[in-house]
Amino acid sequence: MGETTPSASGMDMSYRKFCAEVFSPPPVVETPPPPEWERPVGYEQDYEAAGTTVDGEPTIFISIASYRDDLCHNTIREALRMAEHPRRLFFGAVEQSIPSQGDLPCNFTTVPCDADPSQLLSATGKSDVSPE
Repeated sequence: MGETTPSASGMDMSYRKFCAEVFSPPPVVETPPPPEWERPVGYEQDYEAAGTTVDGEPTIFISIASYRDDLCHNTIREALRMAEHPRRLFFGAVEQSIPSQGDLPCNFTTVPCDADPSQLLSATGKSDVSPE
């Protein structure tokens, strides 16, 4: 279906392919429409039953991915400040920082929590830091 010829310099080979005759395209097959969306098994159950509650109300998990972000702690502080129920907010921060180069952690406070436990970050919960 094709032919190979040497190039002008004789060093390379080129390949030229001939197109085959194209016959009429295959017929279009009509497929039935997809079935309607079905609720997953157990949908009727209380979907919050397995979740965490504070004072009988559901909690909100906020996931943060932070790469050398010096404003991560501000994000958490502002979310707590603006929340109607800050005790119901839970944060999970995966951060990559270099403290030796001045990067601030996501749980940074200007005053240590021991010295001022009324700060939002201190007052709303504890900070668990697991360095990897």
